[in-house]
Amino acid sequence: MVYCGKPSKGCHTCRQRKIRCDQQPDGCSQCAKSKRTCPGYRSQLDVMFRNESTRIEKKVKARAKVVRSTAPASESASPNSSETTSSPSTAVVPLIVSPPPNVDELATGYFTSNHCSHVFFGPNTGVFSARLADPWITDITPALLYCMKAVGLSGLARLHHDPRMLNRAWGQYSEAIRLTNQALASPTEALKDGTLLSVIILGVFESSNGRTRQSLDAWAAHINGAAALLSLRGRKQITTAVGRRMFFQVTSNMLINCIQKDIPFPKEVQALMQGMRDAQLARTNASDPLQPIWRLRELMVELANFRADVQKHRISDPHQIIARCIELDTAILSNMQAFPEDVAYTRIYTTEDPDVVLDGFYDIYPDFWMVQIFNTMRNFRILLHGMVRGTLLRGFSAKPPLFTSPEYTRQLQLSVDTLYSLQADVCASVPQQIGYASRAKRRGQQPPALHQPWRDFDQDLLPVRPIGTEYLPIIRSSGNNLLNWSLFLVGNMDITTDKTRAWVIDRLEEIGSMMGMHHGTVLAKFVRELRDEKERARR
Repeated sequence: MVYCGKPSKGCHTCRQRKIRCDQQPDGCSQCAKSKRTCPGYRSQLDVMFRNESTRIEKKVKARAKVVRSTAPASESASPNSSETTSSPSTAVVPLIVSPPPNVDELATGYFTSNHCSHVFFGPNTGVFSARLADPWITDITPALLYCMKAVGLSGLARLHHDPRMLNRAWGQYSEAIRLTNQALASPTEALKDGTLLSVIILGVFESSNGRTRQSLDAWAAHINGAAALLSLRGRKQITTAVGRRMFFQVTSNMLINCIQKDIPFPKEVQALMQGMRDAQLARTNASDPLQPIWRLRELMVELANFRADVQKHRISDPHQIIARCIELDTAILSNMQAFPEDVAYTRIYTTEDPDVVLDGFYDIYPDFWMVQIFNTMRNFRILLHGMVRGTLLRGFSAKPPLFTSPEYTRQLQLSVDTLYSLQADVCASVPQQIGYASRAKRRGQQPPALHQPWRDFDQDLLPVRPIGTEYLPIIRSSGNNLLNWSLFLVGNMDITTDKTRAWVIDRLEEIGSMMGMHHGTVLAKFVRELRDEKERARR
């Protein structure tokens, strides 16, 4: 397939007349003015790529024919000669070689290889990914194609240190936004899987390439846009495997965004989540191994709404705040115990690489889905015990003190100990996620120039995990958003030591530079500013 440049989007009549076509959905106005029926518009994907195999084959055969007709006549070999004369019937047939891929084809290939998780795109699109894929037979919309090229080009730009390719990626991103907005304006296009996936990938691009604080808002805007699409798509989206996977991915990002900003989770999306769970339980006769995951998401919704109520002073009584935090923490601990035993991680102790391995140990998880689940639960508990600690300290310093019972002193110590333990577990999960495990195995050898997302997870395990592949994130690298947030939470804690905070800053910067998730660099700046502020306060 050969990229043919940006094709004209006008109708057939306007293209023949070589006039501007306004491409109205019901027929262009030029045809309407001429009182003729508009013939409609051709598929952009059909003309964007052209199959050149036949033309190249004819060209090679023609060149071979010219070579044969102009070659000198062969002389007869002597009996003592080891050479023989080729006859026409034994002539060598020229090898037909496909043309090399252009930069856009390389970009889509890079995207599907490094960002897609067990999914492929239709039999006629030429874009496939994953040995074990969902049966998703669909066309790639123009907006989706530009989104894929934008993310792929940005990855190739980092790989080859090519700023021109990065500029091209931003150009593709701008066009992707335009086409996505155009799709969102159509009642039919807005409901397509490709449109929702486009919005998800736009968020991935922003988290990968955004280098300013405003890029965090841009990422949140894409998440909010995806949330609006979930409401528009309704319950029908949870009837397909790919629909459920995208729903899971978008709502996961929504939960992070709501908890970060202390805003309530949208009720209409919460209702869809409940409907999705009910449908799953109906299929599995209430023996669903995903029960702990469903419960985790329900608890995250409760946490988001609780924090929003505290932020808006709808809940202000300190005793009530502490009691609710302990209640939610007890629920999450119970849910953690409900996960199967074989999803546990393995702790590795080492004295090597103290700059990467904090305090001499790190953990190995069976797959990238489980490390996200464990860190989600840890983040959940960090927020709760942080709220408990802050509320107790304010209550102890009040005049008169709000808390005088010894149980509150014990709770303060318990919360502080828990925060340190959770902090250590989050930090121990990082080396595997940034590719350290494979580097450790190849010690003494040259490490790869670029760490791809989730390099160190055994993909062959995924289909047989108790949680299954159906609920894996459809865009694998989006898990780095959770990794960034987890590290930011650790670095932003009041109890964090200078050593740990410096380590967090280094890891966030490494995620930004080596893994190409530049939101890590932005969050590193936040943590560095907090460190500098604390240093000034100590002087």
